[in-house]
Amino acid sequence: MTFEELSKMFDKAVLDAEKQARYYDRYQKVFRLISFVIRAAVVIALFNAAMLALESEKQMQADSLTWIAAAGVLAATDQLFVVTKNWRRLTKANLEIMLLIALAKIDWDEFKSKLSGAQATNDDIEKTAKICRDLVQEAREVSIRETMNWDGDLEAAMKELVKMTKKKSG
Repeated sequence: MTFEELSKMFDKAVLDAEKQARYYDRYQKVFRLISFVIRAAVVIALFNAAMLALESEKQMQADSLTWIAAAGVLAATDQLFVVTKNWRRLTKANLEIMLLIALAKIDWDEFKSKLSGAQATNDDIEKTAKICRDLVQEAREVSIRETMNWDGDLEAAMKELVKMTKKKSG
């Protein structure tokens, strides 16, 4: 096996990890935007409620309760659909995978600096395979951990919804 073939093996492992990172990068941007819109709308609704509550007319004071309710619905929507949690979790997963890629590239550069000769030895092949396997495995483990956390967050949100529904109907 040549060093060029070892480089191709490493490049393939990096591409696999980068694919994982791109997935998280794309969706964390979507959830960040949705989270920002929801939180900005909550702040605006609470601001409107506060301004109306300061008015002397009873109708305007009553309208402030509508704005408070709107803020509550928006905040509940964020919690129920785990929007902000998704954004944070996806961002964290993306950063973890990008760190793994950076560390693997450092390992690879260090390994390449020690190479000599045109043909790779068995030790060179094993070292390359280990760097590649560790990168792919650890990137996939980040994905598995993130998915399990998402499942737990979703389950908790569903339990909260059931609890809220029982309180309202009971």
